[in-house]
Amino acid sequence: MGFFRFWGESLKRCFSLGWVAFGVASTAMPAGITLIQHWYPALAAVPLFKTVSEYQAEIQVGIALTVLVAYLSYAPFKLYKEANDDAKKRMRDAEENVEQLESAQKSIIENSNARTTKEGVEKFRLEQRIGELQSQLDRKSECRRMALKLGQVMEKGRQLLRGYVKGTSDWQALNDWTTNDVNPVLTELGIIYIARFNAAPQTVTGVSLLGIPEDRSEGYLVQASRMRALEEFIKELTLP
Repeated sequence: MGFFRFWGESLKRCFSLGWVAFGVASTAMPAGITLIQHWYPALAAVPLFKTVSEYQAEIQVGIALTVLVAYLSYAPFKLYKEANDDAKKRMRDAEENVEQLESAQKSIIENSNARTTKEGVEKFRLEQRIGELQSQLDRKSECRRMALKLGQVMEKGRQLLRGYVKGTSDWQALNDWTTNDVNPVLTELGIIYIARFNAAPQTVTGVSLLGIPEDRSEGYLVQASRMRALEEFIKELTLP
C-alpha cells in the first residue's frame, strides 16, 4: 500500500467512525433530554442537566472529535497489521507456486525416464528444461526465505514503533535494530538492496505523532521510513 493511499485509508476510517459517533449522539441526546424533561422534571432542574441541554451541539461535536482523534492514533497500527497479513498471504501464494514447480519438475523427470528411446537432441532439450525449472524453483525458494527474514525484522520494528508511544524506544534502539537485524539481511540480499535502503528518505511526512513525546518524534519518523522501505522489498520478493 502506497504512502498516500495508506494515510487516505486511515483518515477515511477515522472520519467514518467520527460521523457514526456524531450521528448517534445527535439522535439519542435530544430524545433523552425530552424524555427526562417530560417524566423527571426534578432531574431536569439540575444545573448539569441544564448545561447539557443548552450545549447539545457543542457536546455532540466534542464527542465526534474525541472518537476521531482517539481512533486516529490507533488506525496506523491497525493498517500496518493488515499490510503484514497481506504480506504473509503473498508468501503463502509463493509457497504454492513453488509446489507447482516441484510437481512440474517431477512430471518432466518421470516422462524422461519413460521415453528412453528418444534421440539425443530431445534428451538435451528435456534436461535444459529441467535446469530452467530448477533455477526458477531455487530462486523462488530463496526469495521466500529472504521475505520471511524481512518479515521477522519488521515485526521487531513494529515493536519499536509501539515503544515510542510507551517511551521505551529511542535512537539507540533504532540504531541497534538497524545494525543487528536489518543490515545482516540486506547483506544477504546484495549491494543493490543496501544501496536502495540507504538512499531511501530518512523521514516521512503526514504521519500522526499523537502520543509520541516530542524528543522522540524524529526517531519515530525515521523508524517509519525504514519500515516502509522493508515493506517494499517484501512485496518485490513475494511477486509471482
